Amino acid sequence: MANIDKYIYDSDFIAWALGDDAQEQKWLEIIKNQPEEREGIAAAKALVSAGVKVDEPVLSPQVANRMWDNISAKNRQLKRNKKPRWPMAIAAGLAFLLMAAGLFRFLVPQQEQVVADAGQQFEYVLPDGSVVVLNAVSSITFTPKSWEDHRTLDLKGEAFFKVKKGSKFTVQTAYGQVEVLGTSFNINVRDEDWAVSCYTGKVEVRSATEKVILTAGEMSVGQQILQKKRFAVSKNQKPQWNQGIFHFDNQRLRAVFATIERQYGVKITVKEVDSLRRFSGTISNKNIDMALRMVCEPMDLKYKIEGKHVLIQ
Repeated sequence: MANIDKYIYDSDFIAWALGDDAQEQKWLEIIKNQPEEREGIAAAKALVSAGVKVDEPVLSPQVANRMWDNISAKNRQLKRNKKPRWPMAIAAGLAFLLMAAGLFRFLVPQQEQVVADAGQQFEYVLPDGSVVVLNAVSSITFTPKSWEDHRTLDLKGEAFFKVKKGSKFTVQTAYGQVEVLGTSFNINVRDEDWAVSCYTGKVEVRSATEKVILTAGEMSVGQQILQKKRFAVSKNQKPQWNQGIFHFDNQRLRAVFATIERQYGVKITVKEVDSLRRFSGTISNKNIDMALRMVCEPMDLKYKIEGKHVLIQ
């Protein structure tokens, strides 16, 4: 789009765009004699008088403020010299609203959300080359425009991160945040659970009350009080869920059933079952019948699969 700054600063142009007939002949002559200026004049007049939708904002905040100051000043002058023109006032208001919408899009950083739905695992490469693998029913949200300077994102659910070395990398969750410079780690934040596992490098975990430093093979569990534990790092330095394997160590049944729901995209209804009972064992996300059998048989439970619905009793 042509440069329109020289017009939106011109008080005579603003008066003409707002309907001052005294300026009509002057600007028609300019358009006639300077055809190369037609595009800029049309664009500027559209913004001042009625507003046009453009694909990208063309005004800086400073230009927009000066433009609106000029429009306001000229409106006050026209009100003193002429009878009120309500259609013009409405048009000017509409122009301002449309311009403000464009500036809002320009000034307010747009966020991007990446989602893994039920039954999915999704790998995503961030702008700096860092890799995120989302477990089922999980999401991350970040701002691409500012990523180079602020490597910060929000996580819901569970994800494995392999972070490129560089500036501080921060993952924010409902229960706290995790900071690294370059490493690989896993975060699981669901319901009342918050667990961070470090696979390579170092990870700093912060809750509302304390912080811990994790090295490879260490994990923290808990929301406020962070307890450190050791775990075995696999040869490929990735969590088991990344390979479709889910291990439970004395977990409540409701957490186990919730995992099956996410991995297979089903709804589980429990009837006359104590969902607080504990289960230890391993399942996979390859065969739902086998997964349910591995959980239900040791617990003396019966299950029935009907499409996307599972009844356990």
